[in-house]
Amino acid sequence: MLTQSDSFTKVFVATTAVLVPALLAGTIALYLSAVLGFITARLLIRLARQTRADERAFIRRARHQLRTPLTGLNTRLQLLERADGMGAVVAELRHDTDLLIEAVDEVLRDSDPRPPRTHFKP
Repeated sequence: MLTQSDSFTKVFVATTAVLVPALLAGTIALYLSAVLGFITARLLIRLARQTRADERAFIRRARHQLRTPLTGLNTRLQLLERADGMGAVVAELRHDTDLLIEAVDEVLRDSDPRPPRTHFKP
């Protein structure tokens, strides 16, 4: 027959046997987490820089593609205004192209991610 002291088995575990591996595993996990975080941050920063460079290049191309035909049209209208007897109609067309040029400039200026430049007028 079992006595009360026989029914319970006492187990003793040395704290260093559990604590040292747990601390080691935690330290390794923390180190790996820091390294992966650093690598991820560097990658994201590189991608953000490339995206900004692509955006600036797109804005430069869009500015050129939009402004060049408008400037040519405006120049031709100026020549036509001076040479032809339809000065009033051509002047209205020039006014419309000037408004269109201003609108395109405003859209391009608003789409530029860089801060606006301050121009001082004397």
